[in-house]
Amino acid sequence: MTTIGIIPARGGSKRVKSKNTSPLLGRPLMAWTCDAAKAAGCLDALYVSTEDDDVREVARREGVAVIDRPAELASDTATTESVLLHAADVLGLSDADVFVCLAPTSPLRTARHIDEARALLAKDYNSVVSVMRDRGAFRWARGQALFDRSSRPRTQDLEDLREQGAVYVMRVGALRDRGVLSPDPAALYLMDAISSADIDTYDDLEVAAFWLTKQLMRRRSEYADAAGWKRGEGA
Repeated sequence: MTTIGIIPARGGSKRVKSKNTSPLLGRPLMAWTCDAAKAAGCLDALYVSTEDDDVREVARREGVAVIDRPAELASDTATTESVLLHAADVLGLSDADVFVCLAPTSPLRTARHIDEARALLAKDYNSVVSVMRDRGAFRWARGQALFDRSSRPRTQDLEDLREQGAVYVMRVGALRDRGVLSPDPAALYLMDAISSADIDTYDDLEVAAFWLTKQLMRRRSEYADAAGWKRGEGA
C-alpha cells in the first residue's frame, strides 16, 4: 500500500486572480501546503496536479513533482474526483493505494493534521474527511430564512460539523468504484476553526496572513526553547 499526496492546483480562479500562486507572507499560497505535505511522515510521494505554467514553476521551486493535467480537467466545472482519477491513471496506482488530497487553499493546515487524518484510515473505512464545528445554522438564501424563526435555538447548542476541504484521505479503489471524495464508510477528522481556514477571497488572505504569522512566531519560540535559549536572549 502506497500513500500518495496530491495537491490539485489549477491556474484559473474567479474571486482571487491566480489564487493558488497569490502571495501570502511573501510566498505563493500553495507553497504553504507544499511545506505541510513535505513535513508529513505519512506520504510516500507528493505531486501537484496542474495545467498552469506558473503553478508548475512554484511546484518546481518547492521540490514537488508535477502531474500535467489536461485543460478540460482545469475548468470551473471540473471535479476534484476527476483530477484524482486522472492522477491515479498517470501514476499507475492500484486499488490498494491511498490518496491524501490537500487543497492549496488551506495554508494553516499542518503536517500534524495530515498525519492524524491519514492514521484514521483504519481497515473499516474507505475514506477520511476533515471537518470543523459549524454553529452558523441561521442561514438565509434569496431573502428567505432557511430555519424556523419561531424556535430559534441558542448557538452554543448547535453542534453541526461542516466539511472544510483541508484534508481528504481515500482508498484509490473506493474512489474508482464510487466516484466521490469520501466513499463510505467515512471517518471524520475534527480540526479547529483557525486551522480550517479556506482562501476564497482577498479578505481570507488577510486573515490567513495574521494567523499564519502567529503560527510561525509560535514555532520560532518553540524551536528556541528546544535549543536551550531563553526568550529575549541570543541572536
